Amino acid sequence: MPYMDPINETHVSRPGLVVVDVAAAGHATALAFQQLLAKR
Repeated sequence: MPYMDPINETHVSRPGLVVVDVAAAGHATALAFQQLLAKR
């Protein structure tokens, strides 16, 4: 498994923020998912 930064309280300390951890088959899939989220 590649290294991932841990999620800690400072990342989610402000109301209204959401942290999503995504596992994808490839960069293109992850990017497509990110773009769909960004449009919302």
